[in-house]
Amino acid sequence: MLDNEEVNIGDAVFVLGLGYGTVTSISADGSFRVKLKGAVQEFRNGGYIGSVRKVFWHDPVFIVPPKNASLWATVKEQTKYNYDLIRKILRAGGVIPEDTSNESSAE
Repeated sequence: MLDNEEVNIGDAVFVLGLGYGTVTSISADGSFRVKLKGAVQEFRNGGYIGSVRKVFWHDPVFIVPPKNASLWATVKEQTKYNYDLIRKILRAGGVIPEDTSNESSAE
C-alpha cells in the first residue's frame, strides 16, 4: 500500500533520488519490488527502506519553508485546504473514487 492505495504489478511509482520505476512483484507482507533503470529494488509496505520513505505515486512537491513561522503555518494550512478542495471536486465529478479510509491529506 502507498497512501491508502493498493500497489499492483505494473504500477508506475516514483523513487526519491532515482525517478520513475515499475512495480514487478508484490509479497504477502505488502513489500514490493520496483524495476529502476535495469536494477530491481525491494521496498517495505508503504514504500520504505529502513525508516525512510522512498516511494511515492509521483514526484513529491517539496516547498522550501520560509524563516517566518507564521508565514509557514499559513502556507501549510492553505496547501492542505487546496488539496482537500481539489479531491472533493474530483470525487464529485467521479474522476477519483470516494475515500473509504480516514486518509490524511498533505501536512
